[in-house]
Amino acid sequence: MEVKSKTDLSYRFWLHVFVAFVLLLIFNSQTLTDPPYWDGVMATYQQGAWLAQNNLNVVQLASERNYFEGGPNVYLWSLPSLLYGLGLLIMSPSALHIVMHIGTLVMAAVALALAIQIGEIFKLKYAILWVFVAALDPIFSGQCAAIYLEIPLALCVMMIARCLLSQKYVMASSICMFAYFIKATALLPALAMIVWLIVHFIWKRSYHQNTVKLSFLSLCLLIPLPIMAFLQHFQALPQKPLWNFLAWIVLALTHFPMQLVIFSSTIILAISFLLRPKLRFDLFRDQKLFPLLVFFTIYSLGFWSAHIIHDNPLARYLVVAWLPLMLVFSFLMERLFFSKFTLLILIAIGLVSAINQWGSLYPNLPQFRSRSGHRLERSREYLIDLNHCRELSQYLEENHKTDIIITKQPLAFMLACPELGYVKEPLPRLYVTGRPVILNSVKQVHKELSNKSGTIIVYSPNIMERTHPPSLYPPPGSQIVKVYPMRQEAIIVYRRN
Repeated sequence: MEVKSKTDLSYRFWLHVFVAFVLLLIFNSQTLTDPPYWDGVMATYQQGAWLAQNNLNVVQLASERNYFEGGPNVYLWSLPSLLYGLGLLIMSPSALHIVMHIGTLVMAAVALALAIQIGEIFKLKYAILWVFVAALDPIFSGQCAAIYLEIPLALCVMMIARCLLSQKYVMASSICMFAYFIKATALLPALAMIVWLIVHFIWKRSYHQNTVKLSFLSLCLLIPLPIMAFLQHFQALPQKPLWNFLAWIVLALTHFPMQLVIFSSTIILAISFLLRPKLRFDLFRDQKLFPLLVFFTIYSLGFWSAHIIHDNPLARYLVVAWLPLMLVFSFLMERLFFSKFTLLILIAIGLVSAINQWGSLYPNLPQFRSRSGHRLERSREYLIDLNHCRELSQYLEENHKTDIIITKQPLAFMLACPELGYVKEPLPRLYVTGRPVILNSVKQVHKELSNKSGTIIVYSPNIMERTHPPSLYPPPGSQIVKVYPMRQEAIIVYRRN
């Protein structure tokens, strides 16, 4: 058996990174100038904009209002917010967005190359094809076109796995700690690592002094994460767990059915695999493959359990666990079935994902969520809404800058904050209804103003219409100024007569 040198492995890895980056760049060439979207606008990057306006004063940020009050104190120790604020002090928002998009594609390319490398260690016959199909997934593909937190965190998870493979436990724990400053979801790989370290330590029955030191130091690095999460992000479990689970199933079938099918299939395949003594024995003997497979299994089960009990389980969250899940699924498929059948399944998944890039296979969203970004991020279809929001913002800035304009989040942030890249200057007579916007002193609307003739009102059929009344739906007799349709619903700009 030919053994590849470290130089050959390194060359192959960077070749995979380069090819993946070029393909991602070609596929996402039209989105390189796109500004942040939805939660990026209302959370991470509005915090970054505030930091840019206040000389990166994190101490002052701690005393500001939080996300639910429309304030910039969303995630106090967010590194992306700090970097965004720093970037705004160095360059224009449009230039910063291009840099961030290219950075996202580089990170995605490295994550995919790591997945290929791990797939080859798993001795997958179709390692490159499996990872290519994983990259085609509509949710993963959509986040490659975005500038948000899922792709950086997905990269951290793959780096942790690679460190565990090389028995660099302290490095893996350090990456976990670093990832928490990207997003609190890093708590999940951290908890998986804690469980993995305990299982691995007991399994090997190794009491070597270095092993004890490394395990202890790794745990010391990981333990602060649950404490930090508890202090800022603690939330009680749902009061109606059965109802919550049924609601999650409905959500899964309409937002991420492919992931649900693959996760369910992986569980069934894993049980079948463990019932075969020879396969099980060969796996247990493999000192490299078995520990990594255990980590991916612990992490995937923990992630999906957390997703089910979360009070707002978004489709894009699955990006962080997608590559580990696909690697476990592909390993089980290739071990349990003939290669022709495996290839057929692989091609079928790839074709469905390619056809569904823009959500064409998904059902229409309910009217009150049809333009909700956190739902549209189930595929690249959210890019249509993003472009409509950008066109709308430019239209209002050019044609109605001196008019009274009333809208809700997230459009209010887009119109109030030039640092987000939708307008060049804040619209001076902008008012918000529903959840407030503290940034740039946007005023809360009052009843007399909303009934005033000639006022420009922007209605978007998103979740804010339902959760933050009153509704801005145009009443009979309104003068329609502009319409931005998408599927069955539209953003409507109108004047109240």
